[in-house]
Amino acid sequence: MSVELVTDRKIRDEVLNLIGEANEEITIVSPYNENVSGLAEALKNRRRGVKVTWYYSTMSSNLEKDIPKVDKIRLDSLHAKIYANEEIVLVTSLNLLYGSWNVNREIGLLIRNDPLVHEIRDYVMRLNQRASGARKREVKVRRRSDVPMGAELTGTHNGRRYTCIVGRQGSQPKVTYNGEEGLSLTAAAEEITREPTNGPDFWWYGDIQVSKLRYA
Repeated sequence: MSVELVTDRKIRDEVLNLIGEANEEITIVSPYNENVSGLAEALKNRRRGVKVTWYYSTMSSNLEKDIPKVDKIRLDSLHAKIYANEEIVLVTSLNLLYGSWNVNREIGLLIRNDPLVHEIRDYVMRLNQRASGARKREVKVRRRSDVPMGAELTGTHNGRRYTCIVGRQGSQPKVTYNGEEGLSLTAAAEEITREPTNGPDFWWYGDIQVSKLRYA
């Protein structure tokens, strides 16, 4: 386990390092963003197949243009600053702005191989669930039977995000997970957790936990 205090320009270096070291995914949670030096190049040069998810409140137009193939998710009232890959999390005061990047006094904690990594990643997943719920507000879902075919359900386990797809509607929807069709919500969840799990509690539709939806 490792938790390291980082400050000032060292934070900038660690953001670029964790982008370069990522093998599976990169997560950026930064309310205010512009194209600070080295960032766009680091993201463009990331390893092939590494997914980037970026939560933000405001983003400069040149940054939108210069960093393609990034899933950008806008959230109102965002103030957290988190930079992470699949193994490392940096929680910090640093925004992706010129002043923070080059001038301001900043502080952060760099966390590796610690249970805190999973807790922080779970927090980020809840941000994603709230964002998904905002995007799906127009879909009125009150019952499990109302969840449409093809809908994506999400769940988190040990800080990782998993998805399944609704293949059959009903009071107990059937889903496809990892290529296997016709699974119950519980069976799909237990494929992930490898232990007894309440499926409706595990899966979310947007920001709605499936167990909170009434039966048909």
